[in-house]
Amino acid sequence: MSKSKAVYLGKDVGASTGLSKRVKRILRDNAELYLILLVPLCWLVLFKYIPIYGVQIAFRDFQATQGIWGSTWVGLDNFIKFFQNYMFGRVLKNTVLLSFYQLLITFPFPILLALALNNTLHVRYKKAVQMITYMPHFISTMVLVGNPSRSLSYFLPNSSGRAWKTASEWGNTPFLKESMPPSCPTADPPPR
Repeated sequence: MSKSKAVYLGKDVGASTGLSKRVKRILRDNAELYLILLVPLCWLVLFKYIPIYGVQIAFRDFQATQGIWGSTWVGLDNFIKFFQNYMFGRVLKNTVLLSFYQLLITFPFPILLALALNNTLHVRYKKAVQMITYMPHFISTMVLVGNPSRSLSYFLPNSSGRAWKTASEWGNTPFLKESMPPSCPTADPPPR
Protein backbone atom coordinates (compact mmCIF):
# COMPACT_ATOMS: atom_id res chain seq x y z
CA MET A 1 0.00 0.00 0.00
CA SER A 2 1.23 3.46 -0.81
CA LYS A 3 1.12 6.33 1.64
CA SER A 4 -1.25 9.15 0.74
CA LYS A 5 0.34 12.57 0.67
CA ALA A 6 -1.34 15.86 1.53
CA VAL A 7 -0.72 18.15 -1.42
CA TYR A 8 -1.59 21.85 -1.52
CA LEU A 9 -0.94 23.88 -4.66
CA GLY A 10 1.40 21.21 -5.91
CA LYS A 11 3.52 21.18 -2.74
CA ASP A 12 3.83 18.37 -0.24
CA VAL A 13 2.59 19.72 3.10
CA GLY A 14 2.33 16.43 4.92
CA ALA A 15 6.01 15.84 5.48
CA SER A 16 7.00 16.99 8.96
CA THR A 17 10.54 17.89 7.98
CA GLY A 18 9.37 19.97 5.04
CA LEU A 19 6.84 21.78 7.21
CA SER A 20 9.32 22.60 9.95
CA LYS A 21 11.86 23.83 7.39
CA ARG A 22 9.21 26.02 5.81
CA VAL A 23 8.16 27.48 9.18
CA LYS A 24 11.80 28.21 10.08
CA ARG A 25 12.32 29.89 6.71
CA ILE A 26 9.17 32.03 7.13
CA LEU A 27 10.25 33.03 10.65
CA ARG A 28 13.76 33.86 9.45
CA ASP A 29 12.53 35.86 6.44
CA ASN A 30 10.04 37.89 8.50
CA ALA A 31 12.01 38.26 11.74
CA GLU A 32 11.86 42.08 11.62
CA LEU A 33 8.09 42.03 11.30
CA TYR A 34 7.72 39.67 14.24
CA LEU A 35 10.05 41.87 16.28
CA ILE A 36 7.90 44.91 15.50
CA LEU A 37 4.80 42.89 16.42
CA LEU A 38 6.35 42.03 19.79
CA VAL A 39 5.81 45.55 21.24
CA PRO A 40 2.02 45.71 20.71
CA LEU A 41 1.74 42.08 21.76
CA CYS A 42 3.49 42.87 25.07
CA TRP A 43 1.22 45.91 25.50
CA LEU A 44 -1.84 43.74 24.87
CA VAL A 45 -0.78 41.15 27.41
CA LEU A 46 0.26 43.73 30.00
CA PHE A 47 -2.82 45.95 29.84
CA LYS A 48 -5.56 43.61 28.63
CA TYR A 49 -4.83 40.10 29.92
CA ILE A 50 -2.97 40.61 33.19
CA PRO A 51 -5.75 42.85 34.64
CA ILE A 52 -8.18 39.95 34.19
CA TYR A 53 -6.52 38.54 37.32
CA GLY A 54 -8.27 41.26 39.34
CA VAL A 55 -11.74 40.29 38.11
CA GLN A 56 -11.89 37.63 40.80
CA ILE A 57 -12.37 40.40 43.40
CA ALA A 58 -16.06 40.33 42.41
CA PHE A 59 -16.27 36.74 43.64
CA ARG A 60 -14.44 37.30 46.93
CA ASP A 61 -15.15 39.09 50.20
CA PHE A 62 -12.29 41.41 49.37
CA GLN A 63 -10.28 42.91 52.21
CA ALA A 64 -7.49 45.24 51.06
CA THR A 65 -5.31 44.26 54.01
CA GLN A 66 -5.49 40.59 53.05
CA GLY A 67 -5.08 41.04 49.30
CA ILE A 68 -6.82 39.11 46.56
CA TRP A 69 -5.62 35.64 47.54
CA GLY A 70 -6.10 36.23 51.28
CA SER A 71 -9.76 37.23 50.94
CA THR A 72 -12.35 34.53 51.28
CA TRP A 73 -14.13 33.19 48.22
CA VAL A 74 -17.89 33.90 48.32
CA GLY A 75 -18.86 32.93 44.80
CA LEU A 76 -21.97 34.72 43.51
CA ASP A 77 -23.01 36.16 46.90
CA ASN A 78 -21.92 39.68 45.94
CA PHE A 79 -24.02 39.52 42.77
CA ILE A 80 -27.04 38.15 44.63
CA LYS A 81 -26.79 40.98 47.17
CA PHE A 82 -26.57 43.52 44.34
CA PHE A 83 -29.53 42.10 42.41
CA GLN A 84 -31.67 41.90 45.56
CA ASN A 85 -30.82 45.44 46.69
CA TYR A 86 -33.78 47.84 46.60
CA MET A 87 -31.71 50.31 44.50
CA PHE A 88 -30.92 47.78 41.75
CA GLY A 89 -33.86 48.80 39.54
CA ARG A 90 -33.00 52.48 39.78
CA VAL A 91 -29.28 51.85 39.14
CA LEU A 92 -30.04 49.68 36.11
CA LYS A 93 -32.54 52.22 34.73
CA ASN A 94 -30.08 55.12 35.22
CA THR A 95 -27.27 53.19 33.56
CA VAL A 96 -29.36 52.26 30.53
CA LEU A 97 -30.82 55.76 30.19
CA LEU A 98 -27.44 57.50 30.53
CA SER A 99 -25.93 55.17 27.93
CA PHE A 100 -28.87 55.81 25.60
CA TYR A 101 -28.66 59.59 26.07
CA GLN A 102 -24.92 59.57 25.48
CA LEU A 103 -25.39 57.56 22.30
CA LEU A 104 -28.25 59.82 21.20
CA ILE A 105 -26.21 62.98 21.69
CA THR A 106 -22.69 61.92 20.73
CA PHE A 107 -23.51 59.84 17.65
CA PRO A 108 -25.37 62.22 15.31
CA PHE A 109 -23.63 65.53 16.13
CA PRO A 110 -20.23 64.73 14.62
CA ILE A 111 -21.99 63.52 11.47
CA LEU A 112 -24.15 66.66 11.32
CA LEU A 113 -21.09 68.86 11.88
CA ALA A 114 -19.22 67.08 9.09
CA LEU A 115 -22.16 67.48 6.71
CA ALA A 116 -22.56 71.14 7.63
CA LEU A 117 -18.86 71.83 7.14
CA ASN A 118 -18.90 70.00 3.84
CA ASN A 119 -21.58 72.38 2.60
CA THR A 120 -19.77 75.49 3.85
CA LEU A 121 -18.54 77.71 1.05
CA HIS A 122 -16.00 79.70 3.08
CA VAL A 123 -12.85 77.59 3.13
CA ARG A 124 -11.13 79.60 5.87
CA TYR A 125 -14.17 79.33 8.14
CA LYS A 126 -14.40 75.60 7.47
CA LYS A 127 -10.73 75.05 8.31
CA ALA A 128 -11.00 77.17 11.47
CA VAL A 129 -14.03 75.23 12.73
CA GLN A 130 -12.34 71.93 11.94
CA MET A 131 -9.23 72.95 13.84
CA ILE A 132 -11.17 74.23 16.86
CA THR A 133 -13.38 71.14 17.10
CA TYR A 134 -10.63 68.56 16.59
CA MET A 135 -7.79 70.21 18.52
CA PRO A 136 -8.91 68.98 21.99
CA HIS A 137 -8.47 65.41 20.78
CA PHE A 138 -4.78 66.02 20.11
CA ILE A 139 -3.83 67.94 23.25
CA SER A 140 -2.62 65.59 25.94
CA THR A 141 -4.00 65.65 29.44
CA MET A 142 -0.65 66.74 30.82
CA VAL A 143 -0.66 69.79 28.58
CA LEU A 144 -4.17 70.71 29.74
CA VAL A 145 -3.51 70.04 33.40
CA GLY A 146 0.02 71.36 33.29
CA ASN A 147 2.35 71.48 36.19
CA PRO A 148 0.07 71.45 39.29
CA SER A 149 2.34 73.72 41.28
CA ARG A 150 2.43 76.26 38.48
CA SER A 151 -1.36 76.11 38.07
CA LEU A 152 -2.03 76.36 41.80
CA SER A 153 0.54 79.09 42.36
CA TYR A 154 -1.91 81.43 40.72
CA PHE A 155 -4.19 81.10 43.76
CA LEU A 156 -2.08 79.84 46.65
CA PRO A 157 -0.65 82.17 49.30
CA ASN A 158 3.03 83.12 49.44
CA SER A 159 3.29 82.62 45.76
CA SER A 160 4.03 84.75 42.79
CA GLY A 161 0.57 84.16 41.35
CA ARG A 162 -1.21 87.08 39.75
CA ALA A 163 -4.47 86.52 41.67
CA TRP A 164 -2.66 86.61 45.02
CA LYS A 165 -0.69 89.73 44.09
CA THR A 166 -3.81 91.51 42.85
CA ALA A 167 -5.75 90.68 46.02
CA SER A 168 -2.84 91.88 48.16
CA GLU A 169 -2.50 95.12 46.18
CA TRP A 170 -6.18 95.87 46.62
CA GLY A 171 -5.84 95.41 50.36
CA ASN A 172 -8.08 92.34 50.47
CA THR A 173 -7.19 89.46 52.71
CA PRO A 174 -7.05 86.48 50.36
CA PHE A 175 -9.65 83.82 50.98
CA LEU A 176 -7.20 81.03 51.84
CA LYS A 177 -5.72 82.83 54.84
CA GLU A 178 -8.92 82.42 56.92
CA SER A 179 -9.04 78.69 56.22
CA MET A 180 -5.45 78.04 57.34
CA PRO A 181 -4.40 77.44 60.94
CA PRO A 182 -2.20 80.15 62.46
CA SER A 183 0.70 77.73 62.76
CA CYS A 184 0.73 77.24 58.98
CA PRO A 185 3.76 78.96 57.49
CA THR A 186 1.73 80.04 54.46
CA ALA A 187 -0.90 81.82 56.58
CA ASP A 188 0.92 85.16 56.35
CA PRO A 189 0.29 87.24 53.25
CA PRO A 190 3.22 87.81 50.94
CA PRO A 191 5.33 90.93 51.43
CA ARG A 192 4.40 93.93 49.33
